[in-house]
Amino acid sequence: MSLAIRRATEADTDALFRVCLLTADAGKSAAALHDFPELPGLTYVVPYLTRKETWAFVLEEVDTKEVVGYVVGTYDTRAYEEDVIRNWFPVHAIRYLYNSPYDRPDIKPGDKWYLGRYRDPTVYRSFDANVEFSPAHLHINILEKHQGKGWGRRLIEKAVETVKDRGLDGLWVGIDPRNDDARKFYKRIGFKEIEGAPDVNQLGLNTLVNACTTPELQSENRMLWCGYQPPHISRLGPVTTIRDRSVMSPDDRVIWGPEARVL
Repeated sequence: MSLAIRRATEADTDALFRVCLLTADAGKSAAALHDFPELPGLTYVVPYLTRKETWAFVLEEVDTKEVVGYVVGTYDTRAYEEDVIRNWFPVHAIRYLYNSPYDRPDIKPGDKWYLGRYRDPTVYRSFDANVEFSPAHLHINILEKHQGKGWGRRLIEKAVETVKDRGLDGLWVGIDPRNDDARKFYKRIGFKEIEGAPDVNQLGLNTLVNACTTPELQSENRMLWCGYQPPHISRLGPVTTIRDRSVMSPDDRVIWGPEARVL
């Protein structure tokens, strides 16, 4: 089964709703947790198709064109927040105002949490420490059957490449504290807890200082591609690579490829 990453379009909206729902419970399906299954995607994915300062990519099966994952984000978290607070949440909240399910005694906790966010989106602004680390943030999800196969790393690479094109040298993510697999994944590829953040679930990646180098790869004298490609890059020596991508080594000498030897 062949997969590929491409830029997302509004035609992917339904597919993004689906993938988000099927991964919204700490990486597992949240379908049983919602009577309003659109709420996770409406909050965390679909706005990044059209709102200010956003970007989005999908992972799809080449033959069937089924979308099985995504990475979405913004170059400017504060600008994005102001936009969705004024122009996204209020518009979509209208559908839940009359005979509001929020006040029903049998409302599912997951639905109530999301609807509470739509009632007052201003209380869910990003932490100052996160935005001081970088104005760019991301959300990423992949259907369970495609997890653990390297596609998460490739989607992160695409995110890094995208924010680097705008002159940004970092990005961050907030993770579900229950999702230990996600935490391990992020830390394995170089994300670290953001200094000054109120909890350990705010993770940042600095793409200029070899942030994608991990202890496991260091011990094997290898490095992951972080998306940095200096203009003076050249192919160096007999090095085994997977893709023709280049990175900077810790001492500013050039290596190339996600599995190149450190010079």
